[in-house]
Amino acid sequence: MSTCLTKAEFEAQFGALHDRIFRRFDDGVAFDNGFFPSGFVNPDWQVVLLCDRIGFAACDIEDGEERNPDFPNEYEILLDVLAGKGVQEVVVTSARTMTLEMSSFVCRPDIDTVREGFVACDVWCTELSIFDRTGLWGLFSHFDNYGVLGGAPEIMEPYIEKAGGLETIKHRFKAWAESQSEGEWLEPELRKIYDLAGWDDVTIARVT
Repeated sequence: MSTCLTKAEFEAQFGALHDRIFRRFDDGVAFDNGFFPSGFVNPDWQVVLLCDRIGFAACDIEDGEERNPDFPNEYEILLDVLAGKGVQEVVVTSARTMTLEMSSFVCRPDIDTVREGFVACDVWCTELSIFDRTGLWGLFSHFDNYGVLGGAPEIMEPYIEKAGGLETIKHRFKAWAESQSEGEWLEPELRKIYDLAGWDDVTIARVT
């Protein structure tokens, strides 16, 4: 079951915590959307990039969209790690990325409950920030179909292990990036998040 939050309720309960995790656009150079996180406040956090967006991972059943079977559900892996750490709830919000009134929900860290939350709380599966009360990790999921996950070692180490190791994560993301037909438009944005993750640069094999 999910607890829906209005924009005002999110700000009152989680706004300060959100801003201790995520850097805003005004705090540095990153994305050109001023309402979207530009990175993480803690410079020591490890950062990895995830294929697809949480919307594909969580909302494909309702939207009728099929995920690429070559890419595992990396968001489900994250939720499994959190549940194994005893995390009781995660916060999913578009409150700091969009202007919708009903923009957030709190739910258990499992993919089925997250799916239900998007539908029950009428949260768009687009630009989102996701975190929990520990403040030990954060994820922002972009409408251009990728996610950026950062966190402390107690979250990132088990996540990376469950996801197949860092080199596997890198290879998987690069394969996904090269499969994108947007090519020329998407490449500058990917360069920014590669820099954020400290990975080597990316060249997209454009589909014409």
